Amino acid sequence: LGMFLALFILFRQPMGIFAPLLLVGVAGAFMMGSMAALGMPLTMVSNILPAFLFCVGICHAVHLISVFRHHLAEGRPTDEALVEAVANTATPIIYTSLTTIVGLLSFRFATIDAIQEMGVTGALGVFFACVLSLTFLPAMLSFHRGGTLGHRAHVRDGIERFLAFTLGLSRGQHRRRWALVSLALLGLLAALGTHRAQVYHNPVDWIPEDTPFIAAFHKADGPGGGVANVQILIEAENPDGVYAPALLDGVARLSDHITAYADPNKGPLVRSVSSVLDLVEETHRSLRPAGDRSTRPSTVAGVAQGLL
Repeated sequence: LGMFLALFILFRQPMGIFAPLLLVGVAGAFMMGSMAALGMPLTMVSNILPAFLFCVGICHAVHLISVFRHHLAEGRPTDEALVEAVANTATPIIYTSLTTIVGLLSFRFATIDAIQEMGVTGALGVFFACVLSLTFLPAMLSFHRGGTLGHRAHVRDGIERFLAFTLGLSRGQHRRRWALVSLALLGLLAALGTHRAQVYHNPVDWIPEDTPFIAAFHKADGPGGGVANVQILIEAENPDGVYAPALLDGVARLSDHITAYADPNKGPLVRSVSSVLDLVEETHRSLRPAGDRSTRPSTVAGVAQGLL
């Protein structure tokens, strides 16, 4: 709705409003189809891609249509104005798309699959938006007849006055110096503020408190011993892998450390810890000979037999 209103204020004619929106819709369909073709699931992370694609696609369209209507206002025919608009905007559209694609593909270096997939899918969406901006959008605009898509005679509006003000800040050595000093102070303030940021992720907070699910969640979370879980993957670097008694000793120490941790305000956070160690110890207690009071096997073969 916000994009629709912005396009309406800017172009004032159906072709200038619905052509960019249709461009984004087609690019989004191609993007979602490519996700299905590549076997990538829709996740909470990839949910941001449609909104992201809206920004990229609409920006391309506004750029091209603005130049197109400028040539229309000069009295050129529609086809000639389109050729000039594409010739003038193709290079910046392609380069801004390439830089965005490279930035998104850098997510391939992330360790989380959902973020990697979001980077690939987003890059595909930007690619589709770029191609459609230079093919589909001009084809749509070729049907435009009459009017200059909201083009008005040059008027010094609020945006131009603001831009003139910012330009004035860089004129003259005295103004440039104060502008740079102000920027440095703001940058320092922002750097200091980053140390106050806290890592917090609790999807339960996204759901209104008055929903039945939240009431049931809190009821089970207390006496039920907690309904949230954290999984830790331990990769064994020794040749014996999980059979190594030293590894199991380390898992035991880690479990004790996690269970003993208490938040200064909320107290103990982890109510129970389970791992392969529990299976090994339970099996060992069942199979150990009389008089053996050990809690788990002390040899690789003993651990392997316990797991078997």
